[in-house]
Amino acid sequence: MKVRLFLNIIGLSLVAYGCIKNNDTTVEKDAVQSSYIHKYGIAVTKRDWESRGRDGQVVSTRKDGVVISRTYRAGILDGPTTYTFPHSHTLAKTETYRNGVLVKVVENFASGMPMREEENTASGSKVITCWYESGTSLSVEEYQNGRLVTGKYFNLNGECDSEVVNSKGVRKRRDGYGQLLSCDTIEEGEKILRTTFHPNGAPKELIPYKNGVVYGLKRTFLPGGEPNTIEEWDAGEQHGITTVFRNGEKYAEVPYELGQKKGVERRFRDGEMVQEEVSWVNNQKHGPTKAFVGDIVKTDWYYQGKLVSKVVFDQMSHS
Repeated sequence: MKVRLFLNIIGLSLVAYGCIKNNDTTVEKDAVQSSYIHKYGIAVTKRDWESRGRDGQVVSTRKDGVVISRTYRAGILDGPTTYTFPHSHTLAKTETYRNGVLVKVVENFASGMPMREEENTASGSKVITCWYESGTSLSVEEYQNGRLVTGKYFNLNGECDSEVVNSKGVRKRRDGYGQLLSCDTIEEGEKILRTTFHPNGAPKELIPYKNGVVYGLKRTFLPGGEPNTIEEWDAGEQHGITTVFRNGEKYAEVPYELGQKKGVERRFRDGEMVQEEVSWVNNQKHGPTKAFVGDIVKTDWYYQGKLVSKVVFDQMSHS
């Protein structure tokens, strides 16, 4: 058991070292200028910095104007690594490392005010905190093993207007101006339904989820509340019949298979009478398209999206 634990520790250390080494190589490759500062604050050459144990900071300027400052202890990232906005002294992001392990990331607005903080705690959970640019709290969430455990969500006045407790509740998402973007229904730490909104506050989409992907009947609405579509989804892909509405009445039934139109689409008049049938294969018209006018049926033929004659369609289909 002790030998296995030791080997696991060595393995994790090697992985961390490899990630750090790859990150260092990427930064150095993109840098147009780098300076090396010993832990006592003395600027030294790269050779001296390496020979003295790689303790201190490396400050690199990329060609896009971003300045990256990395802090090391014995050659391992330990302390803050900062990134500025391009051609600016304002910090865009700060990463905090402890003995090579990333424990916290803070992202800022262009003003320099904090926008989002992600922290890995000693207990193994992840805490994500977000703010409005004014400095008011936007949300505070805690995740365990990728599942939302607790969450508090605030409006622009700093008032908590939705909450997740014991992995169950409602999560409200707002933009930087306090406008409500969506409401998520949370069960067992996972999103099972997302409601998005139009700018006027009317529901825009009702999106069901299962295991993190869209699954079930997705409904969309126009700003006035009228139905727009009812879509069948399976494992994150549009699969089945999508019903399209116009002026509140059924206009079309469109078949989908694995995210692409496939099958016979039917278009209706007054929500009931079939006026047109369109054959689809892989998002392209393929086969007969029929228009019904009284007792008359007009048929056009398509081959992979191109209008052709019936004779040409038969020839190409059997070639």
